[in-house]
Amino acid sequence: MYIKESSQQQYDRFCGELKEKAFKEPQDASYSVSIKINDMLYNLKIQPGPDHKLVVLQALRYDTKDDGGEPTLIKKSKLLSALLEIVLSQGVV
Repeated sequence: MYIKESSQQQYDRFCGELKEKAFKEPQDASYSVSIKINDMLYNLKIQPGPDHKLVVLQALRYDTKDDGGEPTLIKKSKLLSALLEIVLSQGVV
């Protein structure tokens, strides 16, 4: 898990993008966001928190060249931070 405190403006913009473009399971407080980097697909579970905090609850990495391969759980906070920063800078696609 990784927690980032953001500015009010960044938080509001990003939460709006999450609501418009990200996938959300019914009755779930988090959103699923996918990003592709080279041959890797990353699926992040992001939850807006109180006080302008963005929480990455989970991140999974899939190798797109390995059909049917098991995903890898990302545990390192530096990588979670970097993935969140990429999503914040590129916006939710």
